[in-house]
Amino acid sequence: MNPQQITFLLLTLAAFGFFGRTVSRILKIFMLTRRESRFDRIPERIRTTLLVALGQTKLLKRPLAGLFHALVFNC
Repeated sequence: MNPQQITFLLLTLAAFGFFGRTVSRILKIFMLTRRESRFDRIPERIRTTLLVALGQTKLLKRPLAGLFHALVFNC
C-alpha cells in the first residue's frame, strides 16, 4: 500500500465513524419519542398534507422568506 491509499483508507474510516456516531445520536433521540397512531383522522391529515405541500401555506407565515422561497420554487 502506498501513502495515498493509506490516507484514503484512514479518511474513509473516519467518515464512516462520524456517520455512525451521527446516526447513533439521531436514533437515541427517536427512541425517546412515544409511538403514535398515524392512521387516525385520515381525511384531516390528507387535507393538511395537500394544503402544506401543494398549497405552500407555510410560506405565508414568514412573508419575506416565503417570497424568496416562492421565487426559487417557481423559477
